[in-house]
Amino acid sequence: MPSPIPLNLQAFRQDTFRALASRNFRLYWTGQLISLMGTWMQQTAMSWLIYRLTNNSSLLGLMAFVSQAPSLLISPVSGILADRIDRRKLLILTQTVNMLQAAVLTWLTIRGDITMHTLVWMGLVLGVSSGFEVPVRQAYVMDLLDDPQDLSNAVSLNSAVFNLGRLVGPALAGIAISRLGEGWCFFLNALSYVGVIVALFLIQTTRATIQAETQGGYWASIKEGVTYAYRFQPIRVLLITVNLFCLLCVPFNVLLPAFAKEIMHGGASTLGILMASIGFGALCAGIYLAGRRSVVGLGRVIPTAAWVFCVSLLLAALTRNLPLLCVLLAINGFTFIGLLASCNIMLQTIADADKRGRIMSLYVMAYGGVAPLGSLLLGFGARYLGLLPMMVVSALFAAAIAIFFMRHRLLLREQIRPIYINKGILPA
Repeated sequence: MPSPIPLNLQAFRQDTFRALASRNFRLYWTGQLISLMGTWMQQTAMSWLIYRLTNNSSLLGLMAFVSQAPSLLISPVSGILADRIDRRKLLILTQTVNMLQAAVLTWLTIRGDITMHTLVWMGLVLGVSSGFEVPVRQAYVMDLLDDPQDLSNAVSLNSAVFNLGRLVGPALAGIAISRLGEGWCFFLNALSYVGVIVALFLIQTTRATIQAETQGGYWASIKEGVTYAYRFQPIRVLLITVNLFCLLCVPFNVLLPAFAKEIMHGGASTLGILMASIGFGALCAGIYLAGRRSVVGLGRVIPTAAWVFCVSLLLAALTRNLPLLCVLLAINGFTFIGLLASCNIMLQTIADADKRGRIMSLYVMAYGGVAPLGSLLLGFGARYLGLLPMMVVSALFAAAIAIFFMRHRLLLREQIRPIYINKGILPA
């Protein structure tokens, strides 16, 4: 009688990677795998370069703000575009802009002409491009799948590959910075965009352009999406949770360069290890969510993740042991991606198909627009109050968010259940 273990492993692989059976999604996912490693190399190199040039932790928050805040203004328009035009062409355009931005950074840094002023402008270019790209990329996932039931798995795999880049990219950046300098990290990032651009050209979809039901202009479309999100309580509570978490908790990452240097007395390699630890935990969260067979039960994952985030961040602020700190940051990375990805999956599952792009634009506004505001506040708070007090404040806010969601969870379950039944996720 054969052992059941291989069968279990085979079932695990089939469940975890089932969305890759779709050719278009497999191409896009592979291109992202290459590109995101370069993206995280550049982000790590930029953070270290800023701190090396200025020795000012508040400027880390400022840079995070200018490189992500444009999403706060652009994402609503991008969400409308995601519901109306060819998403693939817009993604090719934004990826090309990102590649050119990295190439300019490479040239200026290697020549020794890079300044804080230039870095701010380059960060702004990236922020504008990302403001158009990310909502479209989120809504594009459904177009790439042969089976719409694989949406939950596809979102989780996207999260996993994003955090694989977060794991590998900073580690490679730490090595490259110490041996070659920041400029070569920017060069490798520019080169990595070739993979995703080629993948987008190879993708073949038959999806017709969705026209929004509203006959008004862009303002009417934005108003329709916001009204829908506000009136449907499950979407409203999920978006409030994401916004609060991105404003008050996630931005603690921008303090890592200062933490690595001032608290751990390390250098670029230490920063790479700390960021890679968060990336490893986040990658595990993506794999865990991808292995789930259903969206059912994510309502319990969200508050649990917020509680564990709180505890792990409090302990991380207290420890000075690098291996223990890495373990705590890995747990922290697992929980914050577990919370955000769970909200993402639930939003895409319960949102009406013709409004999914606009709902995801509101989600991206939190992650890409509200989070920079938190980064700015946290950066200045760390400068005047200290690094460790601000980490403790972020941890306590995570506990408050967990309490907020738990107060609404039972009511949300009652309202979401009919949607899951209608989509065949739950039996009638």
